[in-house]
Amino acid sequence: MRLEQSVNIFDQKLLYDHAPCGYMVCNFNRQIKSVNETFANWLHRPKDFIQGLFLDDLVDRAAQVFLTNHYLPLLKAQGSIKEAYLCFTANGTGTECSISGQVIQDFTTGEHLYFFSLLDQTAPVNIKKGFDFEMEGLSIFNGTLSKKLEEFEKFVFSQEVGLHPRIAELEEEIELLHREALFRNEGQYLANKIKNLSRVSNRMIQDFSTYYHLDTAPRMEKISLQELVHKVVRDMNSKLEMHQATVNVAELPTVYGNRKQLHLLFYHLLSNTMKFRSAAVPVVKIFAQKSDHGMTLINVMDNGKGIEKTEADKIFEFMFQVDNSGTLGAGLGMTICKKIVEIHQGKIGVNTRYGNGSSFYFTLPEIAMDYSSSKQHIRS
Repeated sequence: MRLEQSVNIFDQKLLYDHAPCGYMVCNFNRQIKSVNETFANWLHRPKDFIQGLFLDDLVDRAAQVFLTNHYLPLLKAQGSIKEAYLCFTANGTGTECSISGQVIQDFTTGEHLYFFSLLDQTAPVNIKKGFDFEMEGLSIFNGTLSKKLEEFEKFVFSQEVGLHPRIAELEEEIELLHREALFRNEGQYLANKIKNLSRVSNRMIQDFSTYYHLDTAPRMEKISLQELVHKVVRDMNSKLEMHQATVNVAELPTVYGNRKQLHLLFYHLLSNTMKFRSAAVPVVKIFAQKSDHGMTLINVMDNGKGIEKTEADKIFEFMFQVDNSGTLGAGLGMTICKKIVEIHQGKIGVNTRYGNGSSFYFTLPEIAMDYSSSKQHIRS
């Protein structure tokens, strides 16, 4: 290791340990994995004594209830919460703190963790009143949020259970009328239109269900994108053959991610290239580039008809549909892609110009890869 790198790492550790605010990292079982010197000094205990304890060991019973029923469930659901108030106690010494929490991920293990920043509030302010106010507000908000989520889940489930059989029954009746030739030409046109709408309705219900049920803290593992993308291509073989499409897959890295969600991500992106194809035979290129902060940049480039600039800026919005697609849908495909990438702590975007194809790009947490390789695997 070079001297400047060593000094830089030392400086970062020094800043972390002696920052003016306290830092604490806990796993989802509330076991304390790390604290800085500042927080340890507030409690008049060495770091080694605190690390390994559980969060409940440092707070009283009321705070334990608050953490269990309100703060931690809400933090896990939202990903971050600003300023609540807690009193931490060790060795008979109590320290009133304002606490801000965030869910982070250890990319070396894939584990999700709670990261807390704390400010000492033992100055003469009414901390107890602020704590009670925060707890009451969070309790009301958490109750309202839980009720709304429960209502929405019941609504989505009722639509899935109630509409699927009805749509299937409608399709069967139309098919029966077709077979028995009970339609005249005009009726056949109308029947085909109804049949197409029923298929779109089915797809919309499925997309709504998929979007709603995406796990925001899924199980992460090491995944070979090379193998995963080839599996997606195999699963879409009939659709790609129908469009006579060619998919060129360059050497892709191994990443941390959720296998099911990343499969869904590439499925929607490849489906999108078929949806916005031009008159030319579709050609799709998938390749990786090095990015910053331990991330890899994945590109999915096509030779389709592209998207107008005004619409490209909105394509990831909820239920937005591009006017020139020529197909009906829920407008959720790209929204699902965006949510999956954000769950993986990445970013997604598109470079496109109408008439010149599109290049969707997104970042994922990378393990390692040699980018000097230029080998390509082709599916045609």
